[in-house]
Amino acid sequence: MILTKKNQRRRTGKRTEIDLSTQRNRQTSRHLTLIPSLHRLFGIIQMLPKYFIISLSLYFFAVVAHAEYERSDFLERNSNLAESKPKIYKHLSGGVTTFSDTPPARGAYTILNESCFACGLNSNIDWHTTKLYLNDYSGEIDAASEMYRLESSLVRAVIHAESGFRPLAKSKKGAVGLMQLMPDTARELGVTDARVPSYNIRGGTRYLAGLLMKFRGDIDLAVAAYNAGPMAVEKHKGIPPYAETAAYVQRVNILYKRYKSVS
Repeated sequence: MILTKKNQRRRTGKRTEIDLSTQRNRQTSRHLTLIPSLHRLFGIIQMLPKYFIISLSLYFFAVVAHAEYERSDFLERNSNLAESKPKIYKHLSGGVTTFSDTPPARGAYTILNESCFACGLNSNIDWHTTKLYLNDYSGEIDAASEMYRLESSLVRAVIHAESGFRPLAKSKKGAVGLMQLMPDTARELGVTDARVPSYNIRGGTRYLAGLLMKFRGDIDLAVAAYNAGPMAVEKHKGIPPYAETAAYVQRVNILYKRYKSVS
């Protein structure tokens, strides 16, 4: 059968239309097979916030439970720890009122509850030779010092001056723990229980770091502010003229140099 050119064009056109129709059908088929997958993907995406919230809630409750366990465990294991740390003893020696970190061999004495361990004006503790606490709470002190970029020897000196390394120490003014945090200050620093060493050290170190930043790295002014408050330092444009604060700054400096020399 002989095809004319016109007939050949008609047949070629029909084949082209069939091919295009087949391609469209295949594409449509592929698109239709994708729809269930897209629905599943969309469903997963819709569920993500729900799973995220659930996971976040579980994580939050786990953190709170761990913190409560850590707090309870510490308090249970250290219910009488304060008795093993230094105290300030007030007694008469030759008719003169004397303060010491050791009880007198003879005679009556009382145990003082000073605003801080190194705040007693008439203390006869030799800060150049008194025992250093080189290993107590090393992990907590090192972690907090690294977090807030402070020398661990300075943090240790402040702890020594504030509480004599007694984690359950409490002053007459209500300051609590190793770094003697006042309740309002502790709340501002996010410290939920100032009796727990890790919380107290982290909060106290953060506060000390803030004071150092405020007073441009001047350790004396930062330490004075830790004792007397930053407003007192600003008001007097230097270490306030308070006998307790002057003694405190001097003693912290002695302890700081001693801890630094052996660190």
